[in-house]
Amino acid sequence: MKLRFYNIIILLISLSCSKDEVINVDQGDEDNNVPDEIVNTTPCNFTLKNVAPNTKLTINCVLDLKGETVNLPSGVELVFDKGQIINGVVNFESNGSIDGDLLNLSLSITGDAKLSNENFNFFGDRWEMKEGTVTNEVALENRKNLQKAIDLTSALGATKFSVEKIDVYFKITPIDETQPYGNTIEHTILLPSNFHLSLHEETVFRVQPNAFPWYSLMTIDKKENVKISGGNFIGDRYEHDYVPFFDRHGLKRSTHEWGVLLLVRGSENINIDNITLKSSIADGLITGSEGHRIYPETVWNKKVSLTNSIVSDNRRNNISITDGEDILIEGNEILDAGIGETLKDNDGNTIYSSAGVAPRFGLDVEPFVGYDDFSFESRKTYEWVENVIIRNNIFKGNEAGSIIVYTGDNVLIDGNFSDHVIAQNNTSGSKIINNTLEARDDVRGRIGISTSDYRKFIDFDGGTLKQYATGNDVKNNTIRNFFGGYNIRGNNAEVSGNTVEGATVCLLINKAENIKVHDNTYTSGAIASKAIRLTDYANNIEIYNEKFTLSNGFYLESIDFNMPNDDFHLNVDNFKVTIRESEFNSFRGPTIKNSRGVEILKNKIYSTTLLKNVTDIKFNNNTSEVINLTYHGISLENTSNSEIKNNHFTVKKNVFEGIFQVDSSVNTNNIIVNNTVEFKEL
Repeated sequence: MKLRFYNIIILLISLSCSKDEVINVDQGDEDNNVPDEIVNTTPCNFTLKNVAPNTKLTINCVLDLKGETVNLPSGVELVFDKGQIINGVVNFESNGSIDGDLLNLSLSITGDAKLSNENFNFFGDRWEMKEGTVTNEVALENRKNLQKAIDLTSALGATKFSVEKIDVYFKITPIDETQPYGNTIEHTILLPSNFHLSLHEETVFRVQPNAFPWYSLMTIDKKENVKISGGNFIGDRYEHDYVPFFDRHGLKRSTHEWGVLLLVRGSENINIDNITLKSSIADGLITGSEGHRIYPETVWNKKVSLTNSIVSDNRRNNISITDGEDILIEGNEILDAGIGETLKDNDGNTIYSSAGVAPRFGLDVEPFVGYDDFSFESRKTYEWVENVIIRNNIFKGNEAGSIIVYTGDNVLIDGNFSDHVIAQNNTSGSKIINNTLEARDDVRGRIGISTSDYRKFIDFDGGTLKQYATGNDVKNNTIRNFFGGYNIRGNNAEVSGNTVEGATVCLLINKAENIKVHDNTYTSGAIASKAIRLTDYANNIEIYNEKFTLSNGFYLESIDFNMPNDDFHLNVDNFKVTIRESEFNSFRGPTIKNSRGVEILKNKIYSTTLLKNVTDIKFNNNTSEVINLTYHGISLENTSNSEIKNNHFTVKKNVFEGIFQVDSSVNTNNIIVNNTVEFKEL
């Protein structure tokens, strides 16, 4: 949520011009404190010639240098008193000092000098900033003039650069936008190291509408200790000319998906707070490297934070994290990424417009990783991301999903609200905890949380797959009204303490190994809902202390599970899933068909159980009471090498059986012992 600050400005103005009694402007610690405007336009009756060393000179009039360079001796201090110095160069011999309020576009400072106060206040009229709709030429001058002020004040020792309320367009693309290549860094607004850009809450920096496929409104490039606070950065998404475009290599770039409002690359200790990033042709914020990591000179981001901000309505992703470590995204509103219906021509080709372009996520963690072949050995890490915290944000209205961790490790997603999916693709050590997911109407057919599954061959020869995705826990989330609660994949993870409501499939497990699922609660009234669905294969899965209440559903669906399949490149003969010590309140029984290696132990089951074309199944020590006594306790058809032991069944008297074998001749090598049956009247 974007915070608003209201500041009290205290100006202590002395009326004396003596060395010890000059203007004293108390900047304080609050953002956007500003001094009085220039009010004295009277020409000065003195010059800067023949000023003695160590003089403190108060400027309370207009001193026109008339294009000349004035050399000042050592120790001279120029003090602002509602005057100005214009049209020239002031060169300080050594140990010079100047009030920041004397700086303006027509004055250059050279030599050895510093600002008398590290906090500089930027006024647009002093730097010839033209507000409102302007020509390309004026928008270009706006950018150059702001850059000159930033560079000059930083060189003079400013650590805080406060901008008054202004609304300005900046041209940040080449003058000739038809050229096949443009270096973004040459046209952006660049921030220096050790610098705080503080913007008034109503200040707006806008992208001058253009036809170029890539740009950056503001860039922090290989810098350290930079902060941006306040203000609004607005792109040209709805004014952009999406003309067909080819780059210098002849590649088509007509998607126009590379324009970003704020680019942070190869930088360290960067804090972005309380800003708005809106309506870019691509992304609101990108954090990345200044090159590829395969080159030893490449540097990447470290310790970057985005807090208390609004990132919304950007055409591609709202936020993309493509390289870096120790990144924090906290307390933000991340809204409406990639919205807009894609248009097609009569031949089915996409007509590129302000409508969203893929991936269209609220936040996308996606460094570029390549492989020369299908093995892990061939991996090349061009970019990489690790140690990211995404905490206490609000994700709403994003087109394809709220968060995707496509690649990268140790990404913590904690305490967020989301009306769309949270998903992983290729990650390890990443946690999804304490989030609330409530599906909006148009995404109710999706799965709320999907964990990572990323398998490749161990070596080029293939034959055996290795699972990269490990340790991706899912804990203490609330998931409401998605088709699927969560899909658990990967290796060596824990899923616990979650609440799933209104799902058609509560818990999906596939392509998973060494997973513990326990102490979760599931409720649903969806027609034909399933408590658990097992697909493809899984091994060493423990599901226990679960509680399912499905008023119109099945407690388990397992079809074509753990059956030999050459596509798996795994021997699944001894794979096993154990479901134990859980409670299944469901109206209908499960379908366990064409499956193997499923153990159902010590559960309370309130429906029938159906086994068909299965092997290596264990159904032991369960208490099974069929709701409304509408079917057998358990039914076996073409079941082999399985156990049904020590169960207690409750069924309708004189109608159904505790254990029913459709055709006992095709049920082979089973152990069916020590089961009891209780018959009841309806």
